[in-house]
Amino acid sequence: MSIKAGTIILGLGSVALLVTPVTTWAVPILGGSTFVSVTGDVIASFVGSDAGYTSELILDIPGNSLGVIFTNHSTPPGTTHNLGTFAAGTELIFRIHVLNTGNDFFTGSASRNPDNVPHALVDSAYGPNQTLVEFEDLFGGGDQDYNDHMFSFTNVATNVASTISNPEPATWALMASGLAGLAGWRRWHAQK
Repeated sequence: MSIKAGTIILGLGSVALLVTPVTTWAVPILGGSTFVSVTGDVIASFVGSDAGYTSELILDIPGNSLGVIFTNHSTPPGTTHNLGTFAAGTELIFRIHVLNTGNDFFTGSASRNPDNVPHALVDSAYGPNQTLVEFEDLFGGGDQDYNDHMFSFTNVATNVASTISNPEPATWALMASGLAGLAGWRRWHAQK
């Protein structure tokens, strides 16, 4: 769960409308991107795998000398790896290389993948300061269970710019009800 903190005050003539914080549920983002939250280290933890195929996790961009970070069938869950220090706002693009098929699939938009299908599910509410990434390892989207290569990170967040420019329906409903109440109050007050 995440809280949208902040207060919005809308001035209408001599009357102000106060909109209080709205509680929203964070949902995983299919094809989500991951960005460094604060300049500093990013720590990755292997969560697990329920895959028939073997895949390797690689930090593709920014370029680095880390090589394979985790292999889904040989890395014990809970294994951690410091990926290094990155500047805030740096996008981290991860890739799994599926050894059985030779396919590579990436975090982020579908256009990065050879089948033009998103292969990573990103959950920024996995835990305190934890973002979970879950990969699908089959061409064409496979069985869409997104449990073939799972890992989490500290100091990483998803791209939330779209939620800023497109408020959630609950936010619009709250603002509309407040404006309707204000309009009713103004009509009532004008009749006195």
